[in-house]
Amino acid sequence: MLFLIGLAIAPMNHLKTAILENVGGSVSDLGIDGFISAIIQVPFIACADKVEKLSLRVRYLFVTGLPCIACLLAYCAVSPVMIFAGSGLINSGIVIGMFGVKNYVIFYTVSCQLLHCSFFAWDAILSL
Repeated sequence: MLFLIGLAIAPMNHLKTAILENVGGSVSDLGIDGFISAIIQVPFIACADKVEKLSLRVRYLFVTGLPCIACLLAYCAVSPVMIFAGSGLINSGIVIGMFGVKNYVIFYTVSCQLLHCSFFAWDAILSL
């Protein structure tokens, strides 16, 4: 599901420079956008145990709904702040979906001897 969401928002991410310039922003606003995208994930990572307790239906609602709202914000944007808010929503949705997927995949498919290695590999893949 995260892969499909990534495909859906890829055009917006690739054209973010043009979108920002169209609403009065500049290329330098990409740095602000990247900063907000990274910082918005911190509270969700800090509250990972609470996020994992959400039901699968609620997480799917967040994972699909927040990027949809972000695309609507980009479509209706009149200022770069709306684009920044959309980036925050996209990353919030991805982080909410990522925690459930990570634990499910690792705990139910990897042997006990390789759990730590699997967590390190998952983190390395996500940091690319």
